[in-house]
Amino acid sequence: MPKEARFRDSVKYFYFRKTIAERLFSSFNDFLMIEMSGASKAALLVTILIISTLLALLFLTPSSAWISGSLERLNLVGSRTSLEIVAVTGLGTDSLYVYVRNLGPGSLSLGSSAKQRDPTLWQVFIGEKQFKVMEVQELEKEDNVLDVDELLRLKLEGQEISGSKIRVKVYGPGATVAEFLINKP
Repeated sequence: MPKEARFRDSVKYFYFRKTIAERLFSSFNDFLMIEMSGASKAALLVTILIISTLLALLFLTPSSAWISGSLERLNLVGSRTSLEIVAVTGLGTDSLYVYVRNLGPGSLSLGSSAKQRDPTLWQVFIGEKQFKVMEVQELEKEDNVLDVDELLRLKLEGQEISGSKIRVKVYGPGATVAEFLINKP
């Protein structure tokens, strides 16, 4: 065998690569036990691609909607309502209160029937410190639900607060969050 032919064969051996489509069709042809030409291979590839895309959309679209709907019902994704901190009173005293309003669009449950207005459902951070919520009081009707535009008063344990700009964050039930900035003179 001439030197040129050996070189050509070795180049073919080392650098011969099949494309993904060729590998797919060769295994598909082996599976079907038929030989196909280039045009029919391309048509079959397009058909398989379209069918697989449609099947993926058929199964993934409803399942993703079902999963996100389930997570929303569990209050794990997004919150059904928004809160606003209206006022903070009693800074630096033992009677520290944070007033919170429900902006909507939905109502917010304040606890179970066994633990109405449960303070453990709330976390309040003033500056970098976490303040324990001692009491939750509805200011309008006491039905254990904070309806849209209703106010709530959170009584906090008294602690020393320092700084001229103080950020207040309230985390409530149902993954609700409110934030407020106080500028002290």
